[in-house]
Amino acid sequence: MAEAKATNQNIFVDAYTTWCAPCKKMSKYVFTKPEVGAFYNDKFISIKLDMEEGEGKAFAAKYQVKAYPTLLYFSPDGELLHKVAGYKDADDFLETAKTAMNPGLRLGSLTKRYLEGERSPEFLKDYAYASKAAADVKYRQIAEAYLNTQSEWSSAENMQFIFDFTENTRSRHFNYMIDNRALFEEKFGNGPVFNKVQSIVENHLDLIMNQKGGDITNELDDADKLFQKVYKEDATVKFAAFRMTYFRTQGDRDGFAQAAVDYVENMKNITADELNSIARTFAEVIDDKAMLSKAVEWSKRAIEMENAYTNHYTLAALYYKLDKRWKAKKTAKKAIRLATKQGEDPVHVQDLLKAIKGKHKAQA
Repeated sequence: MAEAKATNQNIFVDAYTTWCAPCKKMSKYVFTKPEVGAFYNDKFISIKLDMEEGEGKAFAAKYQVKAYPTLLYFSPDGELLHKVAGYKDADDFLETAKTAMNPGLRLGSLTKRYLEGERSPEFLKDYAYASKAAADVKYRQIAEAYLNTQSEWSSAENMQFIFDFTENTRSRHFNYMIDNRALFEEKFGNGPVFNKVQSIVENHLDLIMNQKGGDITNELDDADKLFQKVYKEDATVKFAAFRMTYFRTQGDRDGFAQAAVDYVENMKNITADELNSIARTFAEVIDDKAMLSKAVEWSKRAIEMENAYTNHYTLAALYYKLDKRWKAKKTAKKAIRLATKQGEDPVHVQDLLKAIKGKHKAQA
């Protein structure tokens, strides 16, 4: 601080951790560039600070450093001028420094204006972007405040803003994006819009997957409606696939089995590998004979599509689970012959055959 005051230079702090890959990448490829070094050495006193060691811990708490790297810029007196989070290439890193030196654009100035009551649309827009770049939790409410000032969301400027700030399936701008998907695809392209929507949906589904305890009936109903809205003709299959994953994770075998039935019955272009994988899971975790019988039919379909030893192995396991020992033994032997012919190691099928024979002897 004393050196900064003496030279009247601003202070730059690289807030990093030892395990942060983007931090290491910036240190190796960005900080070492001559043009970066020349600019920063002229304009700033630069400090690297480990957020998990010594004074770094208190620094992280004081300045809400929650993502790495976080790049912070201070006045010679220690006033926070600007803050951004995440990896920056050399050009972006230099632009970030220039923004930190611009009183009209840097985060500290924008925050002060916001606290003083400024709410003009252009200001809210700039502040939303700056807050998001800094990983400031307030950026969502600021973005919402900006959209509240806009009556025409279909303008090119507002479509870009909505695309940049939509993160939640329950937000009104997500619904706007889905309702006007063709408009967004025309502007941004089918691929980027698909990836954006997919990412938002997956984040929502992860929240459901990680929910512990309680009745999630309403959450699943909401997920079903979400699939219907986003995926339309593919909604039934995609929702069934999600339920399969969810119920298996939760250990709900009945829920998993019914979801699997819905998936197989509605999946138009199901592959032999998919059929075999689901049938194999039934052989491992399902005890209901009616459900196991459905899995037998799926396994037979898989064999018709692809005469692989793994498909016969699954069918043998299902017959064994249904106590159809003669069929299980016959199918297991065929699986072993196919595995040998295909150059595969049939050890798992051999173990199954031993179990089948052992059960037969025990019952005899």
